[in-house]
Amino acid sequence: RFLKRFQYILKNSDCVVVSNRALQKIASAFNSKVLILPTPVDTEKLTPKAAASNNGSVTVGWIGSPPTTRYITPLSETLGLLIKKYPFLKIELVGAASLPGADRHIAIKKWSINNEVSDLQNFDIGIMPLDEDEWSAGKGGYKLLQYMAVGIPCVASSVGINKDIVGEGLTGFLVKSQDEWAERLSMLIENSQLRYKMGAEGR
Repeated sequence: RFLKRFQYILKNSDCVVVSNRALQKIASAFNSKVLILPTPVDTEKLTPKAAASNNGSVTVGWIGSPPTTRYITPLSETLGLLIKKYPFLKIELVGAASLPGADRHIAIKKWSINNEVSDLQNFDIGIMPLDEDEWSAGKGGYKLLQYMAVGIPCVASSVGINKDIVGEGLTGFLVKSQDEWAERLSMLIENSQLRYKMGAEGR
């Protein structure tokens, strides 16, 4: 019943607004007028932090919700190895559920609207892992736009709209394997100038 109702709404709309090309393809089967409008973020609220901290630490961050923690789970081992390689590294997962087998240095923080901006500004690198499937291809890349708005580089799975948002080697990196996750994150962890350059370009 839901599918028939969904198709009926698409067919009888004057215009269908979607956030990416994958959804445009689906909607276009039922309506000739489909507009792509990427998910917007408020760049007056989401701004770079005033100044970089001088405590010597680097924070890799992710923001999401408990159900989307499943995208982080495959990265647990890689993140653990990076923590051992870089004692100054911090991992912060905002809005995540508990992570099976996670290193004790991985901090899981509860999401709140009041802390969202400061949590994002606390990141030095933002990550967006995804599965390579139809559901992931339909996502809008919202967290990548949040990361860019606060002036930090992104490392993301080379899936769906991520490939349109992330400028490879310019605003961040697109990755396809655990080895690439480790390699690209290591590059950014070790190079503060690269982080700043990519973050500024993303902003």
